[in-house]
Amino acid sequence: MISGNYTYTTIAAATGDEAGKAAAHGLRLMGYSVTEGAAGAAVVQIQHGTANSSPVMANLKLLASTGKEMWFGPQGLPCSSGIWIERVSGNTEVTLITMIST
Repeated sequence: MISGNYTYTTIAAATGDEAGKAAAHGLRLMGYSVTEGAAGAAVVQIQHGTANSSPVMANLKLLASTGKEMWFGPQGLPCSSGIWIERVSGNTEVTLITMIST
């Protein structure tokens, strides 16, 4: 059984790539929320790792002024190598819901 406390990390609205969470033993992505706040469409990738060459866990395409949310259930996705936000296009705010499994 996985147990732990959720952590909410918001990556402020911007257009550039950013680190979402540093690598940590037992890190799990439980869910996310991404909103596009500008007048154009956006493409965002949530990746397992700490660079834009890391494997993609979620590939999101958003229309202007829209958002997407995802919940990965009680187990979440293991991502002990960290989480990277690759903003391919658009101006987005990303909130990651993570936990360290115990």
